Amino acid sequence: MNKKTLQDLIEDSPCNGEGWCFLRALIEHTGLSDRQAEQIRLFFDHKWRESQKVGYDVGEEYAVKDFIGKYGEKFAKVWKEGMTHAELFEAIFGEKYVPSKNARALNSNGNGSGNGGNTNGNGLSVKKQADCASCIGA
Repeated sequence: MNKKTLQDLIEDSPCNGEGWCFLRALIEHTGLSDRQAEQIRLFFDHKWRESQKVGYDVGEEYAVKDFIGKYGEKFAKVWKEGMTHAELFEAIFGEKYVPSKNARALNSNGNGSGNGGNTNGNGLSVKKQADCASCIGA
């Protein structure tokens, strides 16, 4: 989905807990289990945390591979049906979950998203895919 369409959908159907919400309906109809949805959230939490450590957007591919390598077994052991994201975050990362801090989405398409090609809008440098081979460990 292109960014313009996504932004239009977000603006057109705010999910404030009242009534029908397109994005909520879309997520509910994807067939994701709670476990899969939490894994995806943790990938993005991990991406944000790792990007903060190094000062640039590490990208989704790196974050997923790194998360699986570092936390995959731990996730399998600690995840229980009904856990909140905050409980799971703390069990996996050993830190208290702070939504305003961890909920930042980073652009990982490598083009800076209109910010001169060197930042992602959160003040982090965007590392190009070609530069990331060494950080993926491939």
